[in-house]
Amino acid sequence: MEIEQKITDSIPRAGLAQIVQVLGYMASAEESSTFEQVRLFLLKRSSRAAPSSKVAMWTVARDVLIELQKLGYLEAGILPRTQSLAARHADTPCRLTDAGRALANVCKESQGRAYDQLLIAWVNQHPYFRAFIARLHRAPLYVPDVTSSKQIGMEAGSDQFADRIAAGCMKRLGTVAFSGAKADDFKRAISDRVSDLGSAVKLSELDTKKLVDTVQDKVVLPAFLAVEELNFDAVTFQHLLKFAKDYFAASWTTSHPDFSVRVIYPTCEFRPALAEGTEVTEVVHHGKSFARDRFVEALKAAYARAPKAAGAYADAYAVRALVCIDLQIQPRVFAACLRDLIAAGPTPELTIYTELPFDPPPPGEEYLEIDRDRIGLLKLTTS
Repeated sequence: MEIEQKITDSIPRAGLAQIVQVLGYMASAEESSTFEQVRLFLLKRSSRAAPSSKVAMWTVARDVLIELQKLGYLEAGILPRTQSLAARHADTPCRLTDAGRALANVCKESQGRAYDQLLIAWVNQHPYFRAFIARLHRAPLYVPDVTSSKQIGMEAGSDQFADRIAAGCMKRLGTVAFSGAKADDFKRAISDRVSDLGSAVKLSELDTKKLVDTVQDKVVLPAFLAVEELNFDAVTFQHLLKFAKDYFAASWTTSHPDFSVRVIYPTCEFRPALAEGTEVTEVVHHGKSFARDRFVEALKAAYARAPKAAGAYADAYAVRALVCIDLQIQPRVFAACLRDLIAAGPTPELTIYTELPFDPPPPGEEYLEIDRDRIGLLKLTTS
């Protein structure tokens, strides 16, 4: 009997900017650097106050070097697996390969092109990242995040706790194609994880914030990822999402007026398409030129659907969410297209009015800014 081998992957906990910075730093070295030199470089570039530890940021340095090595841009000796080994391996040599130096040269000329080369490498060499992006290309992900105790109640020790979590999630997923066997599997997964969690942690003794965070990270997200057949944990999921946003390969919003969940959607295409076993050679971002011809109609449709306040003004974040998901574009692309329309001035077919925001954007989302002016409300008049 054949046993299917489980695919595993290791996603660095360092950021994309740190990976690119180290690439440039090492390219400036005549021959090679060491693990300690890279660690000190990252520590110097860090915006955080330097801790007292003599091996501060050793994990970041290790993850960056391992990542560059995995992608074929670096040759390195033995890198520390634990903090106690960081000092012992301080002099471990690290040297860019020819491919690494070539990428560093591309980065000097155009950081965007370098990011695209790294994105292609990630899609081809990181199975978890490829699975995540491929899933988004089939359909957006609707994530029923738990962010408040009101969504789950506070009787954490009761027998109905798992049922309340599942009911709250399904209520938020009510307008999404998430039903039948998939919904049943999700409820079962929540129940199983609450049971496992209850045997390890006294939920009734957790304060409100800790309880909400625990339910989100240990119950809801793992259960959701399982039914979506994304075989990685909640922490890896958050890192994958961050890298996808940094690469401009995906984005997310909680401002869609039709869904009380986080909607994650793709913002680029790959060639060849993400078929199983096919190596990607090109990425095509959904930039302003991609969106321009469809933007006006998408904006009108979004404005028509968005809830209106006094004076027929619509929430700008809701309008942006509708357009971005429809056209699969980044929020900054939405802002650029809207800026062009406003700069062109009113026409008999379309006039755009704006107002300042009364409230900040939802957590994790950016302000909508046009030429440094923040916009919170939009009104359209059309012929």
